[in-house]
Amino acid sequence: MYVVVPDANITFDASAKTITLSTDYKNISTGDVIKITDLTTNSVFYDSDALRYPVTVSAGVITHTYTDANAADTDDLQVIVNIPEQKTAFTKETLAVADTAVGFTSGTYLTATGAVITAEDAPMRVFWDGSTPTSSVGQLIAAGDIIILKSASDIANFKAIRTTAVSGKLTSVFSR
Repeated sequence: MYVVVPDANITFDASAKTITLSTDYKNISTGDVIKITDLTTNSVFYDSDALRYPVTVSAGVITHTYTDANAADTDDLQVIVNIPEQKTAFTKETLAVADTAVGFTSGTYLTATGAVITAEDAPMRVFWDGSTPTSSVGQLIAAGDIIILKSASDIANFKAIRTTAVSGKLTSVFSR
């Protein structure tokens, strides 16, 4: 969800090219910054669609690379950031993966919109586009790999199969 950061949560240091956000925004990352505009000088410091003048973010401090000789600490900035929707874990499933492709139990994930899946014990192949993997076709995952699914359709379409004589296990936590 895109959010315009309220003015009270912004401190601008024009000479250092830094924008310090309040602690409410300390967990944003570089990828969460959508656009920064100096409304006083009508300058766009950063636009994620343009990919010019990159920014970095560390502990809620955005450092930009745009040069605006007219910018001042007191300028009115508009900072737009993406605040990811928070999901809550509500159930889990452990899936034994043998020599026949298997998916999750529909009654378990029925209302899930996200899943974190950890592969254990053996290499496996997976698909989440509705295709059925085989022991030689599909995305190869190894024990210890983590897969994150971000939609109900990906969860419903997820299937896995082992690639060797050793069966694998997928431990999954579902969220909504």
